[in-house]
Amino acid sequence: MVILFTEPYELVGLIFVLSLVQSVFGIGILVFGTPTLLLAGYSFAETLALLLPASLMISAAQVLEARDKLFMSRGLVIYTLPMVGIGLWIIISGLVDVDIRLLVGVMMLLAGGLRFSVAMQRIARQQIITNSRLYLILMGIVHGVTNMGGALLTIFMATLYEKKDKLVVRTNIANGYLLFGLVQIAVLLIVEKETFTTHTPLMMVTALLAYLFIGKQIFRRLSNDLFRDLLTLFIFAYGVALLGQVIHANLS
Repeated sequence: MVILFTEPYELVGLIFVLSLVQSVFGIGILVFGTPTLLLAGYSFAETLALLLPASLMISAAQVLEARDKLFMSRGLVIYTLPMVGIGLWIIISGLVDVDIRLLVGVMMLLAGGLRFSVAMQRIARQQIITNSRLYLILMGIVHGVTNMGGALLTIFMATLYEKKDKLVVRTNIANGYLLFGLVQIAVLLIVEKETFTTHTPLMMVTALLAYLFIGKQIFRRLSNDLFRDLLTLFIFAYGVALLGQVIHANLS
């Protein structure tokens, strides 16, 4: 397989664009960067080593800037984070080879559809709250084995804080992503520390600059209603992208 994005400027360009997405929604670098680099020929561990530090820079900045909007979820720490670590260790160790993009893609499309109906949002919110432990465990497993638990994290936080302003939603998504990333980097440093390269600091600086000088301004200009509409479209786009990857993988 021919590996794309081999030049530093290509990686910088990719990180820069995805950083603008993450600046608005709290996720983006891992959501779109993971499938992009995997399709480009990078291994899962290499992909994580390139994307995680950049993602962590933005998440940390978003949480620190709005820590008064943070509602720490004990369930996230107790049920999700251990599953993230275990799932990643299993995949990197080669013990299991799984692809659950189809499940996640369908869930994203359904979640996007539910956001158009107030009544269905109420039902979904009640179901997530009622089955929160199971949902949090599933979210951890999904993120550990695919790096795409941001999909479920977005649904979870957007559902819990539907009545809150956009900063509350984004801050709590960013906090979850920050915690996920710290666990993942810890596992990588133990199992695959050689995957981190000299490109890592460059990716981190690129992400932070994109957020500070452009991404923050974009977010500030969004009204709460426009943010919710864009988040719904983002969820749909993510679902379609995941299903497209599944179809592409089956046809190739």
